Amino acid sequence: MKYAFLIMSIVLVLAGCGGKSEQTESPYIPVQDYTGQGYELHNGEKYVEFAKEHRAEVEKLVKAHFRNKYKSDVTVHNVVGAQDAVVAQVEAIGSVNYHTYVILPIVSDQLTGKVVGEEGELEGAIVTSLYGQAYQKEFQVLDTFCKEVSNKYPVIGISQAAIDNTKSFGIYKPFYRVSLLDMYYPEIFKLYRTHSKVTSKELDRYIRHKKVDKKYVSITLGFYMKQRHAAPDANMLKKIYKEFKQKKGFPPGNYTIFLNSNEIQKATAIEKSYESSNPLSEDVMVIQ
Repeated sequence: MKYAFLIMSIVLVLAGCGGKSEQTESPYIPVQDYTGQGYELHNGEKYVEFAKEHRAEVEKLVKAHFRNKYKSDVTVHNVVGAQDAVVAQVEAIGSVNYHTYVILPIVSDQLTGKVVGEEGELEGAIVTSLYGQAYQKEFQVLDTFCKEVSNKYPVIGISQAAIDNTKSFGIYKPFYRVSLLDMYYPEIFKLYRTHSKVTSKELDRYIRHKKVDKKYVSITLGFYMKQRHAAPDANMLKKIYKEFKQKKGFPPGNYTIFLNSNEIQKATAIEKSYESSNPLSEDVMVIQ
């Protein structure tokens, strides 16, 4: 593939290897103040201004790409410079709602007109959204649990603006994110590509009633400490984890719970530190 190396280099950055290190002010900010300001990609400095100046052209290309290839309308939330490209953070609007990103290569300081993405990433985002529809009631139970946790403990979620401007998971909410690959539900993706919509009966048949190991469905709960600049509290995480285990009715999936520090790195949108508990075990892993 002509853009394979370009895509791989940017994917590594989006996975958490990005951002400049030469900063005079603190690279961190309280999560309640973060909307994506300062978000950047490694080796993208050259095209920071290019991304701003060509925003209208990028939006036109991206919207046409999604409309022609996926019959979807999208909102372009953010455009940032990358290595020999710009990256657009995109949200599909309509019945199938998901966050993803696409890459627009640059040659000789001009957009090539191409819109490309990581193989399987967009398809996975679409199927993840359909999974959310298939288990709509169960995700409402998860939403309620997260709200109860935030009311009972001094924790908050990441803002919707920060999600829109920096995140690219299929389903990304203030307190959790969900991702899976389209390869596990190929029939439902094929139906969506053909008709641009699926029925509730089709969701039941091809998702709810299909025998797929739910370990391939990643559901990650992420809470942030509410107190400004606070580090994650291991005891609080244990209490949240215990309540999670006692609750029933969640959508099927492989769960991990994170209790993050209050501060988040502006350039990468990654928490400063966190504690993690895997519901498949009794262990609590601390990573600073």
